[in-house]
Amino acid sequence: MHQADAAGGRHASGPSSALDRFSPAGIAIRCASSTTSFANAARCSGVQAHAPDGAYYVFADFTGLLSRRYRGEPLATTQRLAELLLEEFGVATVPGSAFGREGYLRLSFAISEADIRKAMERVARCAASLE
Repeated sequence: MHQADAAGGRHASGPSSALDRFSPAGIAIRCASSTTSFANAARCSGVQAHAPDGAYYVFADFTGLLSRRYRGEPLATTQRLAELLLEEFGVATVPGSAFGREGYLRLSFAISEADIRKAMERVARCAASLE
């Protein structure tokens, strides 16, 4: 059996050790599961996300939030939304404008599942707080 096949089998039911969790396969498993969690959390907030093809991050469409306001201040760009998420809700993202994709935020899943869940709850809280 090839090493990659053995690693794939070991991760089929989820990573078992700290090293496994941060291996490419472990990150991919968390990413796929977390993207679904993200999509569910964001469903009612105007955010759309799709499972990435093998990456440990996802570009999520936040255009549904950019016409809204936070405490009276308009959120016109993903740069401002990324700042708001970091400063007020403790979630680090990268504005899609840095990649030529205004309206999107890049979210990394190279963290623990518990931290991903917390971040998604905070993103949902942020969206719910917008006017």
